[in-house]
Amino acid sequence: MDLLAGRGVIYESNLPTIGKYDLIHAASSLQYIEHWQELLANFAALGPEYILLSDVFAGSIQPYVTLQNYYESKIPQWFLNLKVLLNTFLTLGYRMVLKS
Repeated sequence: MDLLAGRGVIYESNLPTIGKYDLIHAASSLQYIEHWQELLANFAALGPEYILLSDVFAGSIQPYVTLQNYYESKIPQWFLNLKVLLNTFLTLGYRMVLKS
């Protein structure tokens, strides 16, 4: 089954402010966003049926930030509390349908 058959797929590198999207997919990126709740609200404002996050650093932990060594740089990386993340989605009208 080809889920994309007959559909246009658009890849955006900047978050659009208008439009209608069926799916928003953010891969290995949420951990670099300090104000991630605002980003998720911006995703939801675009009205997608699904918001897919992959490679999310979240668990039953106290949230914290650390510095990731990236070549000669140090990049802030956030580790999130999964319950807080899921509650944020609930307030935006979404629920988790798959976790792997």
